[in-house]
Amino acid sequence: MEKFEVRKISELTANEAIDVLCEVSVYLANIVTDEQLTSELKTKLNDGETKTKAQQFVFGMEKLTNLVPIILKKHKVDVFGVLVALSTRPVTTDEVAHVNVMVVMQNIRKIVQDKDFVDFFKSCVSEEVK
Repeated sequence: MEKFEVRKISELTANEAIDVLCEVSVYLANIVTDEQLTSELKTKLNDGETKTKAQQFVFGMEKLTNLVPIILKKHKVDVFGVLVALSTRPVTTDEVAHVNVMVVMQNIRKIVQDKDFVDFFKSCVSEEVK
């Protein structure tokens, strides 16, 4: 399969953005309401003791080791759904599943670094918590 890229929310027209946000909200809801994920995210480094850089690094790696399987294995279909919805060209989840892993990782990184996309969903979550 040829390479694919995802778009930033700011690159979409209002009409496209509405469709994309509606589509990805279902997938993101599946991920963020995962009890195992939310439990892992609540684990904090700071227990009152000063930590060395090495201890902070080890904690971060342990956290990453716990989060990756939850998000990328347990919610693979949801992650692929988000990638499909934001793709610059028509692509299926099966096609995404068979593309080089580095292409998938680059696109995931682009999505989580899209400040407008992240801010939109953060604002929705913070409104629900109030």
